[in-house]
Amino acid sequence: MTDDSGQGHGLKSLDAALGVLAFMARQDGSLSLTEIARACDMPHSKIHRYLASFVDAGLVKQEGRSGH
Repeated sequence: MTDDSGQGHGLKSLDAALGVLAFMARQDGSLSLTEIARACDMPHSKIHRYLASFVDAGLVKQEGRSGH
């Protein structure tokens, strides 16, 4: 949704989380937290929290030994 000025009315944190998921969906193979943080221009700590929520929701999985 946008208003007359073209500005969205979404939740910023949800928009950010969806941006992370969209980035990950476009990639082939596994990614490190550092790669995701760099590509999404977010702090590692924020990406870690998003990834933990994504794993809990079953949206992504973490590989065992590599942590990717």
